[in-house]
Amino acid sequence: MISVIGIVGDSLDELSPNAQAKVLEAKTIIGAPWRVEALSHQLDTSSVDLQPYPKPFYNLAKTLESVSQPCVILASGDPGFFGVTRYLAQSQLEFEVVPSPSSIAYAAARVKTAWENLIVLSAHGRDQEHFKVLVLRSVLDPSQGIAVLCGPNFPPEKLIETLQDTLDPSDEVWIFENLLTDKERISGPSPKILPYSDNSVVLVLRKAADRASSFEISTKASPVLSAFDEDSFAHLDSNYSKIEIKALVPALLQIDSLSFGSRFLEVGAGYGGIGITVNRLRPDLHLCQFEQDEIKSAIIELNLQTFNVNSTLINKSFAPEEIIKIQPEAVFFGGGGVQLAATTFNLAPSGTRFCVSFVSPEEVALAYKVFGNVKEVFSHNVIRFGPKEDRTRLLPSNPVFLAWNEF
Repeated sequence: MISVIGIVGDSLDELSPNAQAKVLEAKTIIGAPWRVEALSHQLDTSSVDLQPYPKPFYNLAKTLESVSQPCVILASGDPGFFGVTRYLAQSQLEFEVVPSPSSIAYAAARVKTAWENLIVLSAHGRDQEHFKVLVLRSVLDPSQGIAVLCGPNFPPEKLIETLQDTLDPSDEVWIFENLLTDKERISGPSPKILPYSDNSVVLVLRKAADRASSFEISTKASPVLSAFDEDSFAHLDSNYSKIEIKALVPALLQIDSLSFGSRFLEVGAGYGGIGITVNRLRPDLHLCQFEQDEIKSAIIELNLQTFNVNSTLINKSFAPEEIIKIQPEAVFFGGGGVQLAATTFNLAPSGTRFCVSFVSPEEVALAYKVFGNVKEVFSHNVIRFGPKEDRTRLLPSNPVFLAWNEF
């Protein structure tokens, strides 16, 4: 049996009696290297195999298939909150979860503040520049604070440096290093840019918003461009994603359930309609688009400006290996064909969401084999029966196929 046990610090005394019993009965214990090292002084190491997380991390499921049972994975805090539960749920392994309070809960308790309204961000596994943009975007709302689970790519000093020209003088920044260990240290409310432990939580508390005594409710709606309005987009010709496709793709990818600040990748973006629609529905997502045609790239830039959407637009052909570098949570192939999408799918981490658009019936069989689901979509135009007729009919255009995977 595999047990995922949440722990914030490095002491078994922190755990509940049930969790302690599972650790003491385990034949294999896997966790962060510093935590495994600490436990080696608290356990009889002759009867248990202590292992750090494998590198790369996505090899964990393969590792778990060969270790001695029962096995315990020591995860940080609540394993279902930016933790290992999501990863293991995508495997075929049987496991149970014994959570502990999140390290953010402990941090908020240390400074006696509520944290239900904080925007929570995790730096683990994030590209540094992308995460910097995400932090700046999240902290723009003056009514919200943020909580950041720091990591080696984005330690607390990098966060302070990122925010130093953005925060109000009344805002507070608290750094909580190595919570629930003998190295615990709290710095704030105005910490200096110094080296801090990677194992830290940072709370940015918007004090000005807490003291606000009044607010306004506007009853007059302002005009907002709809990403489902085809006339709002610039495009070369009529061969572009219709409203039916723009409605179906976000639904098939279930973008409403993507984690906050995830990457969305659009390959063969055309005029950028799908990516822009997804971003308007989920403004927190980081959009990355590939379009090798220079004219189409210029049109995408125009549409991005029209809809006030930020995107990393790359004017070159897409290579499947880019999926490893970008690490998107969801991908849409508007161009490139099913074979390119299939090759990329095989390189993507387990659980990555894919949706592929194509028009050739010859690719249906491959799409079914790789992704498991294919839908034929028709767009319809209203056509008069004749120039003097009042009656109309629906005339379908050429079908578009959508393929997507289960996740």
